Amino acid sequence: NESHNYSAVLRTAEALGYHHVWVVAPPTLDIDAAIAKRQPRRAKNVWKQDEDDLREHVAYAKRASKWLQLRFFADSDACVEALRADGREIWVTDLSQAAVCLTNAKMRLPARLAVVIGTESTGCSPTMLSAADRRIYMPLHGFADSLNLSA
Repeated sequence: NESHNYSAVLRTAEALGYHHVWVVAPPTLDIDAAIAKRQPRRAKNVWKQDEDDLREHVAYAKRASKWLQLRFFADSDACVEALRADGREIWVTDLSQAAVCLTNAKMRLPARLAVVIGTESTGCSPTMLSAADRRIYMPLHGFADSLNLSA
């Protein structure tokens, strides 16, 4: 559920003390449109629980976003331009051989850092990968090779 992921990401960011969340091509949080897409497929009230869940997730996201500075971008180019203008070093998650483990003892965090996380299915966009000052990955110790963004 996209709205659940979106609100979970905002809650996680707020809980970890991140103050800035920049989103490229954000998921639509038009509750009524999301609900309307579901209802024609089933009889009336079948999706009542989904409707209630969606409204609850959006409410949580709104509460978390009260403490966050959110910025939205139509595309990756605009986001990269804003990150550079803000003086941020860009680290992009990547599973290629070019990526360095995030727990590498030799890595030092820059004063102004942006960590870019892509989608679970396709990863980061080619634009973000090209803009990366460093490509990174997080080590996982188990059978899973990826995590949901909200984890």
